[in-house]
Amino acid sequence: ALRNYGWRVVVFYAVTRYDIDAVMDELHAVGCDGKFARQAWENMTSEKVNTGLTYSNYMQRGSVVVIGLTTSASEFLNSLVHETHHLVAHIGKALGLDVMGEDVCYLHGELVREMFSMCHSLMCDDCRHYTEA
Repeated sequence: ALRNYGWRVVVFYAVTRYDIDAVMDELHAVGCDGKFARQAWENMTSEKVNTGLTYSNYMQRGSVVVIGLTTSASEFLNSLVHETHHLVAHIGKALGLDVMGEDVCYLHGELVREMFSMCHSLMCDDCRHYTEA
């Protein structure tokens, strides 16, 4: 949770087909249905690598971020930056933050600081090979 912003964020890392039900449950919990939910399901069941998605419900102040399996540490970082940009844009818009201002930068910094402990090993190719063995 981003306490300073009153926003709940659920993040899934290195998502495989075994995680789809949990992801879909979280998406439904924040009010995701219809077209976006179908697209999310299709994206995840396709088992494509180097993909992700971000869904936010401004009224509930909640978001779900999904980062699929990636082919390398640099691709993971690319997906992470891409999806966190969407998330920061969603939160910033909902809270009326200036996208060119420092507040959005502090939000992004707090977000990635919170995420770091769960995903740091995915940002290093040597660490990735160690954990996959």
